[in-house]
Amino acid sequence: LYRLHQDGVPVRVWTLTTPILSTVVGHSEYAKLLEEIRAHLPVSRILVSTLIGHSLDIYKMGLPIIHILHDYYPWCPPLYATWETPCQSCNSDRMTQCLVENDAHRFFRDAQTSQFLAVRDAFVDCIAKSDAKLVAPSESVAQRWRGLSTGFADTNIAIIAHGLSPDLLSGFDSTPVIPAAKERLRVVVIGSLAPHKGGALLEAALDAITAFADLHLIGCGSEDMPVKTRPGVVMVESYVASELPALLADAAPDVALLLSVVPETFSYTLSEIHAANIPCVATNLGAFADRIVDDETGFLIDVTPQALVAQLTLLNLDRGRLAKVRQNLAAQQPRLISEMVADYAVVSAGLLAYQRPRWPMLPVGEAAPKVFIGPELTYRDALCGFLAYSLDKVRQSPRLPAWMRGLLSALLRRLIRFLCER
Repeated sequence: LYRLHQDGVPVRVWTLTTPILSTVVGHSEYAKLLEEIRAHLPVSRILVSTLIGHSLDIYKMGLPIIHILHDYYPWCPPLYATWETPCQSCNSDRMTQCLVENDAHRFFRDAQTSQFLAVRDAFVDCIAKSDAKLVAPSESVAQRWRGLSTGFADTNIAIIAHGLSPDLLSGFDSTPVIPAAKERLRVVVIGSLAPHKGGALLEAALDAITAFADLHLIGCGSEDMPVKTRPGVVMVESYVASELPALLADAAPDVALLLSVVPETFSYTLSEIHAANIPCVATNLGAFADRIVDDETGFLIDVTPQALVAQLTLLNLDRGRLAKVRQNLAAQQPRLISEMVADYAVVSAGLLAYQRPRWPMLPVGEAAPKVFIGPELTYRDALCGFLAYSLDKVRQSPRLPAWMRGLLSALLRRLIRFLCER
C-alpha cells in the first residue's frame, strides 16, 4: 500500500500465504487485510482500476466505490472480449473453446472455465449490491459492457476520458511536429508491434507501403520482427514519455498509424498523436471509432492490409487532406489530467454520472445529455460539475467556430481551476 508522492516507499506490505493469481470470489487473508486498512487508515472511497490479483471482498467493505472499466476483465479472461472478431456474447462452451484456441488468452492459464464464470457472475452481483458507480474512458466501452452482460444492460456508466500531463503538452508546444514535405510520405507508428496492436497487419502491408513511404517505428520494443529490418524503416526501440515530442519532431511524419485489431478502450497514444497535431490512420474499432471523425480528425479503415495500403496511397496522392486534418487537430484543446481528475471528483462527490456525447454532437431534435445532481451534493460541487459538463460540450461542438471553441474553453478551464481545484 502506497501513499501518493512518497517516492515508492510503501506504507504497509502484506504477503498472502495463498496468492491470488487472477481474481477470486472470496479470500480470508485478503478480507482481513482490508479490515486492517480500514481500521488504521482514513479510507473514505475506493477506486477499482483492476481486479487482477484481488478478491471481490473489496466490494463488501461498505465504502463508496468507483469501478473503472479499463478493459473487459473479469467478464473476459483474455481482457479484450475479442476472439477473431469483437465478441457479442460468451457462454460456458464458447469460453472453454476460447481459452484453448484464442491466442489473446496469455494470462491466468491456471484457472478453469468454471472459476472464471463464477467470478464473472459474482462480480456483476457485487456491482449491483454495492451500488458501485461505473466509469468508462470511452462510449464504446460502456456500450460493449451493456451488450456483453445482461447485468449491465440498464446500468448508468459515466464516460470520463483520460487526460495528458501538462509537461508532455508543453513539450509538444516547444517542439512542434512539422511535416518534412518530402516526396516520399513519412509514416510513424508509436508503441508495440504485438499481434493485437496490429503487428501482423503492418507486416502484411509493408512491401506496398515502403514502395512510396518511409516508416518510423518509435517505442516498438525489442522483439525480433521482420518489419524492423526492411529498407525504408527507421526504428527507436524504446523511449521515456518526456522524449516523445522530440522524437516525433525528428521523424517529421505526415501521418501516424494505429492498427489495433482488438477494440481499444481509450488509447493514450491517440491522445498524444492528436496533441502533436499528426493526422492518424486507425482501424475502425472501439475507442478509435469513438474519438476520430473520419476525414476530419483522422482516417478510419477496415482491419485489412488492403484497406491500409489503399488509404495511405490516397493520402500520398492528396496531401491536402492531411493538411486539413492537421488544421482541425490544431483547433482542438488537448484534455488535461486536471480535467479528468475534476470529473472523477464530481462523480465521487455524488453527481450522478452523465453520458458524454460522441463527437460529432447529436443531430438537432435529439435529446441532449443531461446532468443529474444528487441531493447530498454541495452547490460548489454541483457548479463544478456543470462547468466540467459545459467545457466538454464547448470543446466537442462542431457548430462553434474554432476560435470561439478555443476562447470559451480557455474561459471555462480558468473558472474550473479557480473554483474547483482549491
